[in-house]
Amino acid sequence: MHPSRAEFAVLGLLLVPAHSARGQAIGQGFDLERAGQYQRAATVYFTTLRGEPTNLAALLGLERVLPSLTRLPDLLPAAQRAVAASPRNAALRALLLRTYVALNESDSARAVAQRWTAEQPRDEAPYREWAIALEDAHRFEEARQVFLFGRRALGRPGVFGIELAPPAEGEQQAEAAPAKKPAAAKKATAKKAPAKAAKPKATKAEGAGVEAKPAATKKPAAAKKPATAKGKKTKEK
Repeated sequence: MHPSRAEFAVLGLLLVPAHSARGQAIGQGFDLERAGQYQRAATVYFTTLRGEPTNLAALLGLERVLPSLTRLPDLLPAAQRAVAASPRNAALRALLLRTYVALNESDSARAVAQRWTAEQPRDEAPYREWAIALEDAHRFEEARQVFLFGRRALGRPGVFGIELAPPAEGEQQAEAAPAKKPAAAKKATAKKAPAKAAKPKATKAEGAGVEAKPAATKKPAAAKKPATAKGKKTKEK
């Protein structure tokens, strides 16, 4: 016996509040996260996942808040359960891959990427997600090797051209500009050197002034003393 339209309508009414409640919970988690209350936000996200293990918004929320709480390893079981429940979901696979890389579990990250590429051999996403996760972890050379490996595996020489392109000329000049600053500073120092060398000249000028003082202090009165003495002798006579 097939269910009637009325029964479908009732079932729909029963399901809508559940989805609405989970949506409200995610919204509450966002608000707590924006307010910096990461512990309470994480509790909301974990609670949501207990009812819906593949809820991507809750998983991404945990990916954001758990590092601030030094609890990133707690994300791994949730990400594993999500992928097990929906193994072909690319977003969930990417999350699991990023989590393994962030936890420095290189072998597990490689295994996830290999399973993904085996199931979708013509897809660029596994290589790109893996490489971006490595770049986020500042493992740039490993990320470059993943892009090169993906290019060979896909058999398309032009793929990942943007990611593997050398820096633009403007970026190279911007990177080289700081290196020129010390040379400019040396030139400025060299220009200031003559000003420092001018100080001895001022000292000599001051010395010349000191030597000129005896000439300036000649007392004309000393020359008149004999005349004054003669004047006194005349008066005595």
